Amino acid sequence: LKAVAQVSSRPRRAGAMNHLVGLKLDWSSHDPLSGLATDEDREVFRAFKAEYLALGGNAAAEEPAHVVASDSLPPSGWRPLDDTTLLRFLFADRRDGKFQPTKSLDRLTKALAWRLRIRLDDMHMKEPEGNSQYQRLRVRPWFGHDHEGRPVQFERVGKFMAGGEAKRYSLEEWVRFYAWDQESVLNQMRAASSRIGRPVPRYVFCCDAGGVGFSQYREVAFNSVPLITNLAKEVESHFPEIVGTIIIFNAGVVVA
Repeated sequence: LKAVAQVSSRPRRAGAMNHLVGLKLDWSSHDPLSGLATDEDREVFRAFKAEYLALGGNAAAEEPAHVVASDSLPPSGWRPLDDTTLLRFLFADRRDGKFQPTKSLDRLTKALAWRLRIRLDDMHMKEPEGNSQYQRLRVRPWFGHDHEGRPVQFERVGKFMAGGEAKRYSLEEWVRFYAWDQESVLNQMRAASSRIGRPVPRYVFCCDAGGVGFSQYREVAFNSVPLITNLAKEVESHFPEIVGTIIIFNAGVVVA
């Protein structure tokens, strides 16, 4: 990893859908359609995009925006999306080289409805109550960029899992905090894109697994692991295809 100018832990926040929209970028190094290797793949994407646009009715003619207000959205949470965002959801359900557009569209529509339900697009104006305490419990700082310009995040996962923190909040509270957290990931990617003048569609996650021993086995197995599993289901499923590289270190015998 190459530690270049350190990124502020709190770039200017906004709704994170369409995280590259509105930036002046050189797209020559990252054509969002370059991952579609065959004519069949490109046709699948064309049909997927058309089906998504059809759900928007008259709003489908509008241009994608980076910032939207929850009150401006229909009950479905639908909003225009750029190709980069649509492709993230399409690739999320690719298996054995085959796209599953029906499943991907279902994932996408559920994600938009979920965002509206918790009013996630408005959280850039007001953080969830208690968020400062959450950030002290779950330490996830940002440290510069790698050689590709991707933002790099470190988390003390081991200490978090062994420390009994899972019982601090209800699952509903954890989901709200973690949703805000995941929004910050895309905002970091947007800030990185603006900094280097090229699209940054992924980030690097470094997991410090140290601090978990046999004495914490029950805490990890019966509280922390179920929490992490639930957060992956309730939150991470709505933020597909944003992790580029995962690095795990200090993994002891229990973690391994």
